[in-house]
Amino acid sequence: IEQWVEDVERLQALAEDRERIGRELHDGIIQSIYAAGLLLESIQPMIPLEPDRAQAQIGRVIDRLNGTIQDIRRYIFDLRSDMQDYDLPEGIEHLLRDFRVNTLLETEFRLTGTIVPIQSTSRRRHIFQIVREALANTARHAQARKVQVHLDYDTDDIVLTISDDGIGMETLQVGKGYGLRNIRERTRLLEGTLRIESAPGAGVTYHLTIPYT
Repeated sequence: IEQWVEDVERLQALAEDRERIGRELHDGIIQSIYAAGLLLESIQPMIPLEPDRAQAQIGRVIDRLNGTIQDIRRYIFDLRSDMQDYDLPEGIEHLLRDFRVNTLLETEFRLTGTIVPIQSTSRRRHIFQIVREALANTARHAQARKVQVHLDYDTDDIVLTISDDGIGMETLQVGKGYGLRNIRERTRLLEGTLRIESAPGAGVTYHLTIPYT
């Protein structure tokens, strides 16, 4: 029965992630490409008459498309296969390695305490997805240069801290958005606690406390 429950949770999580990514692809990347195409069409008749202005406009389109390429890289990071066979330190290091490759941001991972293996595949998967979601939020919104992850094996709980040095959020914005709702829901399923600290210009820090079982 436990394996069946884990399989159902895994399929539900995959369906939710695919729905979210599909919606964001449509609302973000596809719309950006469509807008770039329209802008290029408007520039075309300008080329023989106002070449300097046309060149400047083409430069703006290139900048937009370069930004779209970065967005695609971030979504590829989101689509990485499940890492249910990894232990927590190995899985988090794997996520950070992919994150560095796809975003070119600096990362730092710190591990403290005596490692306690998490036997439940479902619990490990939820924790990995929380880390992935927090990193994806940083890549999309934070304008950060560095992300730090601290995994601490405390006496009774796992304490996970994820922070960036980005632009931060207004207090009223903390907790809004699908990504943050997803983090909160997975924390609830783990019977853990989540605290988010942020202020404009001060980055974002996620503090998670998660029971071992």
